[in-house]
Amino acid sequence: MFEQALTGVKRVLGDEHPHTLTATNNLAGAYAAAGDLKRAIPLHEQAVAGLKQVLGEAHPHALSSISHLADAYRRTGDPDRAIPLYVQVITGGVPLVGDEEHPAIVHLCNNYALALRAAGSPDLASRMLEEAIPRFRRVLGKEHPSILPLLDTLAEAYASTRKARQAINLHKQSLSAHRRVLGYEHPDTLTSTTNLADAYLSTGNYDRAIPLHKQALAARRRVLGQDHTDTLESANSLAAAYELAGDPDQAVPLLEQALSASRQVRGDEHPDTLTLVNNLASAYESAGDPHRAINLYEQALTDRRRVLGEEHLDTVASINNLAYTYRSVGDLDKAIPLYEQALTGFQQVLGDDHPIALAAINNLADTYTSAGNPAKAAPLRQASADRGISIKALPDRPRRLLFRQARRRLAEMTRR
Repeated sequence: MFEQALTGVKRVLGDEHPHTLTATNNLAGAYAAAGDLKRAIPLHEQAVAGLKQVLGEAHPHALSSISHLADAYRRTGDPDRAIPLYVQVITGGVPLVGDEEHPAIVHLCNNYALALRAAGSPDLASRMLEEAIPRFRRVLGKEHPSILPLLDTLAEAYASTRKARQAINLHKQSLSAHRRVLGYEHPDTLTSTTNLADAYLSTGNYDRAIPLHKQALAARRRVLGQDHTDTLESANSLAAAYELAGDPDQAVPLLEQALSASRQVRGDEHPDTLTLVNNLASAYESAGDPHRAINLYEQALTDRRRVLGEEHLDTVASINNLAYTYRSVGDLDKAIPLYEQALTGFQQVLGDDHPIALAAINNLADTYTSAGNPAKAAPLRQASADRGISIKALPDRPRRLLFRQARRRLAEMTRR
């Protein structure tokens, strides 16, 4: 429908008419909503360039389009390109809405903080939100619905700086406020419930995490339906909690059902469907079925390369997961080149000194040693020693990472 609308508007009004550019932006948004960001981003870029030229950078339509492009960059794991766009929209948007505390500015600040955290600057995100939240509260009220998501974003920034207790306390405050303001079964309240559950999960407190995830899943099934995307994410999150708690047999059926529904609702190549493929593979492996896991990991990697690209963090995670599983069944000839690719990918995407990149050095060095090639392992260990980091001090099997699509992308695993 959006494609037909764009074609018709172009034919009648031409490529550079504001209505044509708005239709281009709408088509990009439809692709983004469907998870096809590779198609969405060039269209968003085209719309931004055209609207800036025709209407000017400060026009509301141009700023809206820039905001959508920033969101798309952030969702594809490119926060560095998103951050200056968010700054531009926030700066340009204040004069349009009349004040710095308008709900639209609050929403933009939340996305800006998410991008800062994703870019490896959680301290900067924390400071920005710590300053902004009291100001927003003074103008809009302490528990205005637009402010509540900022509490969870600040909590996640605290978690990224190893302030787990502060993060959990803030998630608790957010959940209590959501329940008071919106009710126990409002979709945003259920999102806040999963945030607190994830915070407990990250500290290994499975006894508190699992009941919250079960509560959110049951409510979403009742309120939103079995096949709603938020319901599928809750099933995914509960399965992750079961697997981390050492109960993969509970995780497998949840993921099998969620994957089947996601393929019907979102399609086989939607990024969230591919996340479920990856996570089901992990559950099979944890349940003692590595060969079934390998088949799914290979499927996830092939599809992610095609849909997301070789350098997307999810693609690198799939390479790493497949390498680990080949190593676990003793196929080092297949594991080593995959670990080499994973190390290069993590260093390019996350930086040489990121804990996951350092763990990837450990994985590759250990696999070289297991293959009878300590000469190749030695320079890897020396490279870390030169940076003053002991590979042996890193976790032998790092916890899965929780990657997010938009605000609530859950339970994507990076395995050893």
